[in-house]
Amino acid sequence: MLVLTAGCGSAGTPPADAPAPAPVVEAPVGEHYLIHYVDHTGIRRRDTRTRTDTVILATPGEVMLSRRSGDGTKVAVALARSDSTVLVMVDLADGSLSQVHAVPGEATYTFDWSVGGEKLGVGYRVESGSEPGRSGVLLIDAAGDIHDVGCSVSDRFVAWVPNDRLAVGDGANFYIVDARGCRTLATIPLRGRRDVTYSPDGRRIFLRRGPQDQFSRQRAGRRLELYVADYNGANPKRVTDYRFEARNARWSPDSRKIAFELKSQQFANLWHVAVYDLARDQATFDAKQRTLGQPLDSDPYWSPSGAKLVHDRSYARQGAGQSYSTNQKIVKVLPPGGTLSNSAETVVGEELSQEDGVTGEPIGRTLRWIDDTHIAFASPRWTRITNIEGNHTYDLPAGARLLSVEVFGAGQ
Repeated sequence: MLVLTAGCGSAGTPPADAPAPAPVVEAPVGEHYLIHYVDHTGIRRRDTRTRTDTVILATPGEVMLSRRSGDGTKVAVALARSDSTVLVMVDLADGSLSQVHAVPGEATYTFDWSVGGEKLGVGYRVESGSEPGRSGVLLIDAAGDIHDVGCSVSDRFVAWVPNDRLAVGDGANFYIVDARGCRTLATIPLRGRRDVTYSPDGRRIFLRRGPQDQFSRQRAGRRLELYVADYNGANPKRVTDYRFEARNARWSPDSRKIAFELKSQQFANLWHVAVYDLARDQATFDAKQRTLGQPLDSDPYWSPSGAKLVHDRSYARQGAGQSYSTNQKIVKVLPPGGTLSNSAETVVGEELSQEDGVTGEPIGRTLRWIDDTHIAFASPRWTRITNIEGNHTYDLPAGARLLSVEVFGAGQ
């Protein structure tokens, strides 16, 4: 019983285009960074220890998707170029890059690394060009060797699941299949289900769907309920009912908790951040009033250890005949065995937002945690790495898309 309490593949190296001028690398304060990122010139590697910034793939293409391996040694990147779509792997140790798959024209790629980072599961479908409609599911190892799983219908790679099985899809359903021949072992229909997301260990999913009983369905309208289930869709368990309108859910790195937003049942037009603990079958949330009033909390992201959350906070304000808001970035530290309602929190960024824009420095939107001390944010002015303990920041130009960041002490 749930307790909800307040409180066509081609290997090799792509041809290099004319090199772009190297940007000026400023010396950071307090620590150094090795950053792989993408801008309008291509994929770049910046090392602040040597104050160098080099192009490792010159391309005006658009990044469709990127994934860093769990062991932190590689990053896979799908790029849409003017005449083709390519999938490349970057070795983060030395910056070397290899093209592992490519199709002429426009294609859609989906992919993810196995838990240990040994293999990349890839789904692709050619949308236009010389071979529209060609598709498949592939397994690619670290050396770039490709194994076609043999799926005739599925063209999307969803997740690695236990016992040498894969979750793949065709847009209408997810399928649990044998990795050695794509034999279907279970089917998860997507109709009526939203945001079906696998846990990092591949053992469970969460999803949103409408109420199952007719009375609640009539009252709910379009409001959805949050469920967890086994990786094959079996044994679904409701986490929240339709009244809470759960959204923006994310798995913790250890697959034991889910952070999400829920609609306040006490305050109009407000949302709280909640955490559901699977082992306890308990969701807790923080609804405490602060000095500035009753906050609206949203958009939670887990740190790599799962011990912290960063989320957005907003206070609606009025004064001098106008409406405005104070917006903050909040980091919560979850106590071992404790709940969200008794977690310690710190404000790591604040801005004043009015009708004519933000006054002063923007706080940006959250991109990701880099480690348990560093978070990446983005605004129209910059892409920023923030040390939440030392209060250091390091900026890349606006529009830079981070692929990987490694942090070093000042003496390293």
